[in-house]
Order: sequence, then structure tokens, then C-alpha cells
Amino acid sequence: MDFSRTGLKKAGFEGFRTVIDLLDASLRREIPAGSGVYVVIYTGEQPPEFLQISTGGWFKGKDPTFELKALESRWVKRARVVYIGMTGDGPSAGLPKRIRALVRHGTGHNIGHAGGRALWQLPSSGDLVVCWRPTKDGGEAVAEERRLLNAFREQHKRLPFANAI
Repeated sequence: MDFSRTGLKKAGFEGFRTVIDLLDASLRREIPAGSGVYVVIYTGEQPPEFLQISTGGWFKGKDPTFELKALESRWVKRARVVYIGMTGDGPSAGLPKRIRALVRHGTGHNIGHAGGRALWQLPSSGDLVVCWRPTKDGGEAVAEERRLLNAFREQHKRLPFANAI
């Protein structure tokens, strides 16, 4: 699997919208309903200097902030992909809802999206790019996420930055 932007496009991923773009409800409408996988891409040119305090929302009173040493130890050098997620297709699931929850959590809303919460200590997290690929059902989404995570681990000897914590 080629985890570059070009490779992800060849693998059927679409969207490639920034977190800031996805705050706009009209742009979120382009995300297809149903199950699928999604990938978050870091756009910075240099390894980040992590924020001391997360921009993520406090869900159920829990501080989303990680210690800086934990973040530094999980950074994957030379990898652009920083998170791989998936969602099923039930009434409270689906790509639009899951991606919306991810983005809203990152902008400080009290949303339950613990997956990827390390993303929100990256500087300029609004510039992170999200792309997605629909699957036929939730079972396929689970299998595809697992396949993507395994391929990433095979290439980099660890999970993506925000999947690892």
C-alpha cells in the first residue's frame, strides 16, 4: 500500500479536505453515507512541536491532553498518514457522522471520539487532511481498517501516530 496522497487516490480514497474545510456543513455533505474507512494526513514539512494542551474536547470530564514525551515517542518519521479510522453503517454511525465527530472533537466540542485524539496536539491541526473510502458494510470497514493498519505497520514498524496512543 502506498500511503502517499497519490497512492491513497489510486486506492480509491476521495475527499482530501482539511479539518477547517470539514467544519463547513455544506462541504461535509460530499461525504458518502454508510460505512467506510478514513485517513488523516499530516501536511507539515517538518516533524511537529506538539502543543502543551490539546485542542480536543473534554468528553465526560476527561482531559484529552497527552504528555509530550508520549507524543514524541509515537511520532512516525517520514510518514504523512497520522491516523486511520473506520465506521460501521448503523443509525449512529456512517462516514459523515464519524468524520464530523472527529473534526468537532478536535475543535474543542464535548464529543466522544477518543480515536485519534493525539491529532489535536499537532500544531495547525486545522490543516490536517481527511480522505475517505466507502465500503459495502461495517464488516468490510473493520477488515479494511485492519488491512490498512497492518500495511502501515509493515512499512513503518509501528502504527500511525494517533492510532498508537
